Amino acid sequence: MARALDLRDARAGEIELFVGFETETLPPEGWLQAMMTVRDAYPFDYIVGSVHDICGRWVDFSPADTAALTADLGGPEALQIAYFRCSDEHGRIAPARYRCASRSGAQI
Repeated sequence: MARALDLRDARAGEIELFVGFETETLPPEGWLQAMMTVRDAYPFDYIVGSVHDICGRWVDFSPADTAALTADLGGPEALQIAYFRCSDEHGRIAPARYRCASRSGAQI
C-alpha cells in the first residue's frame, strides 16, 4: 500500500493514479468489520464491491457449484435476488466520500 501511495504522490502532475481495494464477504462472519478496518486504514480513492459467494457458498467457482446453488435457492430468479442482496451489503462499507458510477460514467 505504501508503494501505491508513493507512486500516486510522485506522479501527481503526470497521471491520475487511483488506489483502491476489492471487498469480499468471506468469511460470512466478520467480513464487514474486516473490510471496514481495511477501508479506514488507508486513504483509498475507491472500493470495488465483489460478490463471489451467496449464503456462504461460492457462486463463481465452477458451473456445477453455481447450478447446485441455483437449484437449492429455487431457480435463477432466486439466485439473482440473493446476488443483489449480497451486493447491497457492500454498500455498507462505502462512506459518502466514495462516488458510485455506472460503466457509462453516469452517477448512480
